[in-house]
Amino acid sequence: MTGRLLFVSFLLFLLLLSTRILGSADLGWHIRAGERIVTERAIPTTDTFSYTAGGKTWWVNQWLAEVLFYEVDRAAGGAGLILFRLVTTALIFLVLHRSGRLAGGGSTLVGAAVLVIALLASSSHLLVRPFLISVLFLAGTGWIVERARRGRGGALPLLPLLYAVWAHVHPGFLYGFGLLGCTLLGEELRARVRFLRGGLPSRTGGERRRLWLWSAAALLAAILSGALINPHGVRAILLPVGLLKTGFFFDVLGEFQRAHWWRDRFFVLLLLVAVFSLTRRERRWDATEVLSLLLFGFFAFRAVRVILPFAAVAAPIAIRNLSPPVSVWEMRRPRAASLARLGAFMGVLLLSVWWWREDPWTLTAWWKLDNVPKEDRLWDPSNHPLGTYRFIDGESLPGRVFHHDRWGGSFIRYFYPRRQNFIDGRVEVYGEEFWKSQYFRILGCGPGWEGILEDYGVNLLMLRIGPKENTEPIRSVVSRDPEWALVHLNDQLALYVRRSAVDAGLLRRWELSGLSPGLAPAPRSYEEEQALRSGLERVLRWEVSQRARLVQARLRLLRDDWEAVARIEENPYLVRRGNPLLREALYRLRGEARFRLGDLAGARRDWEEAKGDEEARADRRLLRFLDGAEPGTLVEGAADPTGELTRLGLLLFEAERHDHAARLFREAVRRDGGSTPSRNALAWILLEGGEGGEEALEVAREAARQAPEDGYVRGTLGRALLEVRGDREGAGREYAEAIRLLPEEDYRTLAATMGRWALLLSEGGDPREAARLAGEALRLDPETEEREALSRVLATP
Repeated sequence: MTGRLLFVSFLLFLLLLSTRILGSADLGWHIRAGERIVTERAIPTTDTFSYTAGGKTWWVNQWLAEVLFYEVDRAAGGAGLILFRLVTTALIFLVLHRSGRLAGGGSTLVGAAVLVIALLASSSHLLVRPFLISVLFLAGTGWIVERARRGRGGALPLLPLLYAVWAHVHPGFLYGFGLLGCTLLGEELRARVRFLRGGLPSRTGGERRRLWLWSAAALLAAILSGALINPHGVRAILLPVGLLKTGFFFDVLGEFQRAHWWRDRFFVLLLLVAVFSLTRRERRWDATEVLSLLLFGFFAFRAVRVILPFAAVAAPIAIRNLSPPVSVWEMRRPRAASLARLGAFMGVLLLSVWWWREDPWTLTAWWKLDNVPKEDRLWDPSNHPLGTYRFIDGESLPGRVFHHDRWGGSFIRYFYPRRQNFIDGRVEVYGEEFWKSQYFRILGCGPGWEGILEDYGVNLLMLRIGPKENTEPIRSVVSRDPEWALVHLNDQLALYVRRSAVDAGLLRRWELSGLSPGLAPAPRSYEEEQALRSGLERVLRWEVSQRARLVQARLRLLRDDWEAVARIEENPYLVRRGNPLLREALYRLRGEARFRLGDLAGARRDWEEAKGDEEARADRRLLRFLDGAEPGTLVEGAADPTGELTRLGLLLFEAERHDHAARLFREAVRRDGGSTPSRNALAWILLEGGEGGEEALEVAREAARQAPEDGYVRGTLGRALLEVRGDREGAGREYAEAIRLLPEEDYRTLAATMGRWALLLSEGGDPREAARLAGEALRLDPETEEREALSRVLATP
């Protein structure tokens, strides 16, 4: 009974990992390839998906799987594809389980433990693509040959049929030949070297010849099948062999990166378990098992893509070798064995619950998401930016699109045949020269990159944004190029349109102006600020974007709209699927808004949620400072102590804790030797607190002596002269200089300074000038803080 429970818990865990969202970047073009095959009733020989490779030779070697994917997608959409992965994955591990039990009996405890490790090792590679079917066929090959090694070769005649089909599913049939080769060589060694015989009797010469015969028949079936059915013959089905001539594609494609002992720790664990299992046999090592582990382990270390095939080979070996000694212990200690199985059942069950709640590898299950269009729930947005595609489609943005290769497959699935893509994962179609001389040159802004885009008629750029390692030089260059306008963004990408290619009226409707190259709010006029507000709302209508919400929150903080930021709610979609860096930044901003409003408990909770955000860590230390800690404790280990003190001081100032803010700015002045910005901010805070008096005036004068051409400093000095000394004339002169010196793009500060001067003049000065200044201030910024008083100035006859 406990053994069955343990097996059920494993199936539950497999179900959880197999029903996550669809993430394969190539799935889109596989589906459209299947559609072409069904529609044209022929295997394609040339490319029609891409405008850069249109008409070039395309060696289609996975057509059977692609037809299957197309039919599943047409019948049941993304949910059907997820169900397909679940069934295929379950079949793979069922075959591995049966293969592991061929030694007879078998320990459920060992089988569950090894299969859980194998599932964890390969879970990130369980993608809906032909490769997954290939691994199922590899597991089937292992089961057939293992039966033959044990004198039950009745299934060997299935090999030719299996390989005749496999040759049109995926080139992974070469893995099968690798396993057959290890078996054939291993059986010959077992017959001749006693030490390498293992725990099985060596097969007779006739049995070995039969294994050679059916293996050769499988090879012949694959080659003949490919030569007779595929238009490009054997060359198509052996395409990966040709790609091995150059290491270029293995350097640029992520799935061919080398395994890392910590990142791929469950693969390393499975390898150690399998190797350890070889030493547990009291008799001898098995040459076939040793060769299989050596071959597949070597290639798995060379390319993480091979981890899943390695798991299909290693798991049955480990189960077969570890089961006998554990089974003996289970028979001798039935009660202890029952308790161990029950404990393992609880362990796998708890692992499943934890995985469900924490989703550690962002393998998010689609059914846990809401507040998002149904069609988007099933697709990983990092490889399938459907909201951006809907925006391009819905707004009929003109021209061809340049995009990253990771989006090529989803682009084809969404747009083909209405639009063609720039590039995708079919490396053999584009060729090494195209990747180097055109694609990478554009991403890196190499010589002539703009000319390449113009030659192809590209008017739209889909460029990656995010951490430095995920951005290319082109995004930084384009964000500063007046020829390109930002019209859309989400958590993964920014979409730019060529200005000369669209109508000016449409561009005004689309453009997200008022953003810095770093995508922070930096409007240069009130009109631009309002346009940015409406643009962000438009973005959020097309898709759920964490980045858009973050920019929206920062824009609100420019207007001190802390209550709106404090009310931001967690979006389940973003909690599960969002970028953790953006999510933590949003938590930090919400915490700072709550701090400003006096909700210290809420601020602490949000800052603790933003556990990985550097500024949030300093924010948490701010609470200790309020309890009496010294200012220096706030910036321990900070790269820019003065800048950090300034930021935290402004946060305290906006929360109306002026005395604490003044302490931090005095510390900042002490640390940086009294720079102009630090002195100016200290003077302003002292004035706001109403307790600065002569100190505020002296600090403001010192700042003005340091930087007489700084409009911000002159405005602060004007206010200090008026409030500390009552010097209306001196304040007026300073306000006039401030207005002359302030940059026009800082319309908020300029309007506020004009407003102060207007109010000063309205109280016994020149009413006409006061009215003019009030009108100009309200024109620059209708939402300026003194708008009500300025409106009264304008209304006064």
